[in-house]
Amino acid sequence: MASKALEAAEPEGNSKSVSNFFPQVVKNIASQSLEVKKLVYLYLLHYAEKCPNEALLSINCFQRDLGGTNPLVRVRVLRTMARIRLHIVAPLILVAVNKCTRHPSVYVRKLAANVVPKLFDLRIEENTSAIEES
Repeated sequence: MASKALEAAEPEGNSKSVSNFFPQVVKNIASQSLEVKKLVYLYLLHYAEKCPNEALLSINCFQRDLGGTNPLVRVRVLRTMARIRLHIVAPLILVAVNKCTRHPSVYVRKLAANVVPKLFDLRIEENTSAIEES
């Protein structure tokens, strides 16, 4: 797997060259394999702040996965979205939390409840950085 090779190359000090593969790796988010999705989610979390515009392109795939029937995929998507520390993603996370609170699976609803404090923290960071800029 190319994703595993990229993850393995990162600790060797090749993080700059590995982040260059961001668009190619994120395209694999549409894969049906849960293992590939998990690797792409980890890669995305690690490099989202370095490539924010490309990270935003993956949000459509996240929203598509949130509409799926597999609760494990929904949980992974929501957890990943909540861990992306980009202020522009916060409203999208709120929509995802709202959607997941009505899911029949208790596991999905529990995670949606656990994401709310992370979303709150992200909004506080956004307000603090806006105050510091002015």
